[in-house]
Amino acid sequence: MSISFCKTEKGKPVLIENGFDYIEERTYKNKVYWRCTQCNKQKCKARLHTTNNTICHRVGDHNHAPNPSVSGIRQCRSEIRNLTKTTITTHSIVATSTATASTAVLSQLPPINNLKRTVCRQRAANLNFPANHRSMSEIQITGSFTLTKKKEQFLQYDSGNQDSNRFLIFATNQKLDLLQSSTDVYMDGTFKVVPELFYQLYSIHGSVQGSIIPLAYILMSRKSEENYKRIYDTVISLRLLFNPSSFLIDFEKGAMNAIRSCWPQSNVHACFFHLTQNIYRQVQQADFTTKYGNDEEYAHTVRMLPALAFLETNDICSTFEDIGDLQIPDLDPLYNYFEDYYIGRSRSRNRRTIPMFPITF
Repeated sequence: MSISFCKTEKGKPVLIENGFDYIEERTYKNKVYWRCTQCNKQKCKARLHTTNNTICHRVGDHNHAPNPSVSGIRQCRSEIRNLTKTTITTHSIVATSTATASTAVLSQLPPINNLKRTVCRQRAANLNFPANHRSMSEIQITGSFTLTKKKEQFLQYDSGNQDSNRFLIFATNQKLDLLQSSTDVYMDGTFKVVPELFYQLYSIHGSVQGSIIPLAYILMSRKSEENYKRIYDTVISLRLLFNPSSFLIDFEKGAMNAIRSCWPQSNVHACFFHLTQNIYRQVQQADFTTKYGNDEEYAHTVRMLPALAFLETNDICSTFEDIGDLQIPDLDPLYNYFEDYYIGRSRSRNRRTIPMFPITF
């Protein structure tokens, strides 16, 4: 007869023996009194008394069958709770905690998505996260929320909760020093992991010992040239000697103009990956996704458009015209888009209008 112990989600001790689990009811002197966890739900009267973690007395019988998987279920839940105190991702916590569980245990655990929600709730409880705010003016970031786990300053700047274009800059002093020493800087925004009320998470990356790593993060509530300029000016105020020779960014006109304003001597380059994304988005908007997936000639011709970026500058326009001369069916929407945004419309005397994003910035 072996017994084991664990705890509930609320931290109360649980005793497990022969497929039955008991929750601690009270302690008197050196004796612990336990009652069956089904006491309320099934009116089970079974109880145990233990001394020094050894059963010394039993009271009543169970009115329900034991569950051989109860120990495994409790163990999985306990491991999940313990791992929420680490920096492991939610998905990894659930995967690790259930990796060695039997089929019988897995069949009695909640669905994976429910377990993930449990992880998120537990983490929020561990860190005492405040409730989601309803307006920007309610957000006050103070104390431990401005620091890293190593107690380093992380919130470097907050434009204020009365700012309708509020932004926050997060970075450690060490990362800012690395950013200041970076000659090549890479910037990108994402909308998938943004807290409520903010518009995008903007990250600034630098080249450190041959690797590109994120060095600063900015939460933005608006996206405009003026906002980008305010952010860049603030970054400069944090590290006055920050003066990169080049920037690589996505096709964001406001960001490009703001960079030229703040660092007029720096070169600005657009990201090839974002160029291919923009073109494929046009394929989707024109409802040619199926054609792109099934028509090899069409897909090959579409891919010629971003490949123009690898040609010599003087060869781009003539090669672009050669692509148009191929007369590929259904290419016109993409061809016209590319001409408007990256090449410029053809005019008299072999001249072209200035596109949204010129061939050379």
